[in-house]
Amino acid sequence: MKLKIKEQLVFLKAKNVSHKVLATYLEVIMDDRLLREELEPQECQRILIEVKQRKQVKLAAEINFNHIRTTELTTLTQLAQHSIMIGEYHYPMLWYHTAQPPILVFYRGDIELLREPKVSVIGTRQITTYGKLVTREIIEALSKEAWVSVSGLALGVDASVHEYSLEHPNGRSIAIIPCGLDYYYPRANKYIQKRMEQQDLILSEYLPNIKPMKHHFVLRNRLVAGLSKATIVIEAAQKSGSLITANYALQYNREVFAVPGRITDEQSRGCNDLIQIGATPILDIPSMIDELRGIFQMQGY
Repeated sequence: MKLKIKEQLVFLKAKNVSHKVLATYLEVIMDDRLLREELEPQECQRILIEVKQRKQVKLAAEINFNHIRTTELTTLTQLAQHSIMIGEYHYPMLWYHTAQPPILVFYRGDIELLREPKVSVIGTRQITTYGKLVTREIIEALSKEAWVSVSGLALGVDASVHEYSLEHPNGRSIAIIPCGLDYYYPRANKYIQKRMEQQDLILSEYLPNIKPMKHHFVLRNRLVAGLSKATIVIEAAQKSGSLITANYALQYNREVFAVPGRITDEQSRGCNDLIQIGATPILDIPSMIDELRGIFQMQGY
């Protein structure tokens, strides 16, 4: 029995090791020039011991490559085949400049969308009628340019982003979810997620059987912001999770656009605050598209 590098990483993720352990394991593999080698379990275990020594970390005794059964290897292989590892061709270049770039990401759908120009579009779960109207107009404009929309498949603005992309003939979108790919969260978006698996792209940092947990949402937000050169905030209250995503985008030196609203509207206060600290207000769709074209031209698209 021999294991490829992604099978090794999937095994470690299944044992709930930390990002630091995963990153160090890959570091040792590269130092030893073993990235393209298929390794015996004993060799994998040797590397794991070196990781423990390098980082002075404790690992549970059951994390032992020598205990992998043949049936388990089949599962590891299947999961590895639908994953993207840091350093691979399809791994998003922009993620290298984010906090804690994911070592391994699982996917369902069209992986080629990762090579296309992308715009993250986010907002409140309590979307208003006006928010739906603006979201539709923005998604239609992005789709006409053949740009890919990125969001988090939450209720409200996120769901509208993916739904309107599915409706448009040229619409494509990527969803990054806070749970494993076997889960449909929230359940109300199951139909959208299943359609996206067939014609768009779903990404997750987590093994398919992992349920959504509270801390997953902030971790997901960093990837939504990190995947695009620009983030658009449709509507957001002052304590909206969308502002966390927007702040990540600002930290990553990405462009942030926000839809302005009335100062009395709760779901506009977050956007107005973003504009006050420097986000570009979306005053009309053509001007927004012109600015995005300039951003993508600088990227070489």
